[in-house]
Amino acid sequence: MKIACIVSAFPTISETFILNKITGLIDLGHEIDIYASYRKDHENKIHNDVTKYNLLNQTRYFKIMQENKLKRTIKAIPLFFSNLHKNPKLIMKSLNFLKYNVRDIISLKYFYTAIPFVSEKAKEYDIIHAHFASPNGFRAICLKELGIIKAKKIVTTFYGYDATVSINGKKSNYDQLFKKGDFFIAVSNFVLKIIIEAGCPPERTVLIPNEIKLKKFKYKKNKLKPKEFINIVSVGRLVEVKGHEYAIKAVANVMKKYPNIIYQIVGNGPLYESLNKLIIRLGVEKKIELLGWLKHDELYSIYENKNILVHPSITSESGAQETQGMVLMEAQACGIIVVATNYGAIPEGVLDGVSGFLVPERDVDALAEKLEYLIEHSDIWPDMSKAGRAFIEEKYNSEKLIKKLEDVYYNINNE
Repeated sequence: MKIACIVSAFPTISETFILNKITGLIDLGHEIDIYASYRKDHENKIHNDVTKYNLLNQTRYFKIMQENKLKRTIKAIPLFFSNLHKNPKLIMKSLNFLKYNVRDIISLKYFYTAIPFVSEKAKEYDIIHAHFASPNGFRAICLKELGIIKAKKIVTTFYGYDATVSINGKKSNYDQLFKKGDFFIAVSNFVLKIIIEAGCPPERTVLIPNEIKLKKFKYKKNKLKPKEFINIVSVGRLVEVKGHEYAIKAVANVMKKYPNIIYQIVGNGPLYESLNKLIIRLGVEKKIELLGWLKHDELYSIYENKNILVHPSITSESGAQETQGMVLMEAQACGIIVVATNYGAIPEGVLDGVSGFLVPERDVDALAEKLEYLIEHSDIWPDMSKAGRAFIEEKYNSEKLIKKLEDVYYNINNE
């Protein structure tokens, strides 16, 4: 099959779950082209699979629209005149308010989608797969309706913020997508419930969790040796929804009683400075370290000597919630015990009391209590780590889940 994958950023360190799908489909013999809005390199760190599969040569980039409507319109004027002669039919079609949604035409969404492709012939695919409904589900519809891409079917995967922010507790703006899209995938039961309640047709929707490539995550029996330091880790962007401040406060409290703790936080983002100041204010800068972004090969090395992963996500002011938390899968695959927040889709990815513990969000005392319990009962670590690995092998194995995605493609193409 020939598949067009519509993504926001590519390459990006933080969305390995999309990269896994792309490389998994290539391994099964499918041809993949990537259509992305922009690159998001983190300190020149690119996942090795991007290079291994030569994916940058298969990637095209859209024209980025200005957020400001006036600036967007002003910028469109010279673009219109400089591109009209190249493909007048496509340019005028992208501005046809009689054929398309007037709001979309006024926003120039169709116009900016068309601009990079005015000198190219339409490409044909079996499937357009939009990763994240907003904005990429809408963009897939634009590409198909404008004839830039000729495809039999459009598949859209809802991952997280595209459900919790755009739908949960609000009036859905996905009516057009639900009507024109052919099939929809939710990565968790939590997301599945939200989108179906918003009008997504259940008969054209399926649950396929994000997968991990188990062979990349070496399992190590989690056992604490005498006088050995307890190694705790968190992995995730330094943004509000990840709740890092609560983990920092909890670990700092536990360190008062158990000083043999090292806590490292992998990730970067707008909260770096405020979190660093918090660490200094609590007087734990020698024990708690912000590592910044790491390539996945570097992250695998970090996992090898860690005992506990803390994942204290919260509901942000915008309403965003964690809808799977891939780091939970990766950590358990390595035999690391997890302490995470009991909300959103996180409970689907942790066996509470078996492979880890769940606590209420924003509850520093509860986080500290579970960490102290694990420290005081290190004899249960081997069984918990073994249970976590078995759980991930059963539920999140990439070989099983990529095959399930492939089956979706074949089934809808044969309708």
